[in-house]
Amino acid sequence: MKNIAIYLILASTFIANSNSLAAMPSKDTKDSKDHPLVSRYPDSVITRYSVTDFDEYQFPTGPLANKKLPSQTVEGKYTTIVYRLPKQLSTLQILRNYEQAFKKSGLKTKFSCNQLTCGHLMPKEFLMAQGGGHAKKARYLGVDVYNTTKQRSDYRFWAGTLERKGVVTYITFMVYKNSAAIHAFLDVVESKEMELGLVTLNLDALSDALKSEGKVVLNGIFFDHDKDTLKLESKDSMQVIAKYLKANAGVKTFVVGHTDSKGNFKHNMDLSKRRASAVANELIKKYEIQANRLTPVGIGPVSPAVSNDSDDGRKQNRRVELVLNE
Repeated sequence: MKNIAIYLILASTFIANSNSLAAMPSKDTKDSKDHPLVSRYPDSVITRYSVTDFDEYQFPTGPLANKKLPSQTVEGKYTTIVYRLPKQLSTLQILRNYEQAFKKSGLKTKFSCNQLTCGHLMPKEFLMAQGGGHAKKARYLGVDVYNTTKQRSDYRFWAGTLERKGVVTYITFMVYKNSAAIHAFLDVVESKEMELGLVTLNLDALSDALKSEGKVVLNGIFFDHDKDTLKLESKDSMQVIAKYLKANAGVKTFVVGHTDSKGNFKHNMDLSKRRASAVANELIKKYEIQANRLTPVGIGPVSPAVSNDSDDGRKQNRRVELVLNE
């Protein structure tokens, strides 16, 4: 069995809306529950809850520096839970209790900070990172990020790691308090391999698309995260591409790599070219397609299929296409 890394992020923030001055809710929101890895602070109530089966998540690796939050991208299933706690508690009181629990579990502190050491922009930048740089997604998670930037922000942030039997757990905890209550935002991200091979190429569909549009998206082509290594699950689609090329010996094509718009532009351009080359090289070496029939090209994020404003859109934009070279 493959090791499963669990990325555990606990964070809290101020939700600035008309409900912020309302009385403490008496029960959890419908169909919500605590994550089995993390028990709640006494008298906490769940106000928001959601589960995403598989997606990217930005795990912070250090405090805010030059208005930028260093982070690493993790993938897997993540659960979002927003708690509301009684206002008589203090952020320090809550932090110390979680620190004690983390220490007993063998966690090692990576970094910790508050408004004095990390500055008042830390909550906003952390939450914006989870929205891919967009406040809209952060608000979808129940957070008004622009109201977390007060000069006297009362928050505390902690991050650490735990390793047991080859399984790594990354933990981040942020607690934010306003005049009405404390709101705790909890993400539990469980790293896992995405179930691949659900979508493969169909020879007739490939032929029809090239004939009518001059290009086709190569569904069923999978790579390791942020790498140009083809996954074994790509085999079925690669066989279909090779079968088409062998049946149409006079056809020459461009193999075009695309990325989404996240990250460094130069890196994305290079990655898209390397992924296109990986597909072309596999067809040449394993399936004996002539090299002069395949021209790999990488155009990064410059020709998106759809908008990059959503996770689903970014997934569609990370693709490889076969384009006729007439």
